[in-house]
Amino acid sequence: MTEAKQILDVQERKPSPDYLAINGREDNLEKVEFGFSSPTPTHFGEKFGDRIKSSENITCVMNANLVDVVLKSGFGEVDSFVVENYSGQTFNVTAKRYVLCLGGIENARMLLNANKQVETGIGNENDLVGRYFMEHPTNTVADFLINHENPKVQSIVKGDDISRSFYAPSKEYLDTNKLVNFCARFVPNGQIKKGSLTFKERLAKIMCTSDTVYAVVKEFKDKLWCYDGEVRISSEQSPNPSSRIKLGNTTDRFGNKRIEIDWQLSPIDKKTIQQATIEIGKLMAAKDIGRIRVRDWVFD
Repeated sequence: MTEAKQILDVQERKPSPDYLAINGREDNLEKVEFGFSSPTPTHFGEKFGDRIKSSENITCVMNANLVDVVLKSGFGEVDSFVVENYSGQTFNVTAKRYVLCLGGIENARMLLNANKQVETGIGNENDLVGRYFMEHPTNTVADFLINHENPKVQSIVKGDDISRSFYAPSKEYLDTNKLVNFCARFVPNGQIKKGSLTFKERLAKIMCTSDTVYAVVKEFKDKLWCYDGEVRISSEQSPNPSSRIKLGNTTDRFGNKRIEIDWQLSPIDKKTIQQATIEIGKLMAAKDIGRIRVRDWVFD
């Protein structure tokens, strides 16, 4: 872990506050810590370029595009990779072992395009290459309002630290509710601070204001009666063979077909987003941390 942090330039930070632990630990949602490359994403070419160039074990070839995979007789092993540059020059790469590291989408695309020897594409005898495509559906599901009159809330809600508080469900919660995994976080509109209105007054203004009027009001400088921020949820997906990557009809400059993605959500995926939203709202209300207003699309 320490070595990975050094490679990725993940900075050590003090743990973020556990807002949902007010009035006791919460069993259904557990706070998890995330780290990111900081202050900007690590560029491996810039950071490790000289080491790669001087390595006796690595030959790095730039602007070399994999365009085909050639199989040995019997089609059970790879014979070579066909590579082409942007000037139309090609060469073959041979090795004892071959690894495709093109990413989830491009790996499937390459295997499906390598169909000169095997009509259906490499490894696709059972029509499974490209199927079960999964992403991380990430959505703003609700807006939240903090109850600054709760002394326990006042003691921990400081600045925008709330943006670093991520919550994941316990295994027991997922099993009981038959959901896939998810992660929830609070994204503040700015510095969270107490205004001149009481919590009930702020809540009444928000609940009694139509979405159209609220959209106009929140653009004004004084946002103290508006929402403190948004609730965002990123979730996993259940395996779905109909959600897939397939080849389209257009080709790229190297003659390989581009992809089409038929990304589909299963009922359990939608249920997960809904239940996660409900759980966040229930906990905030039960612990009197604040309230959320669920976006209309969540239950549509």
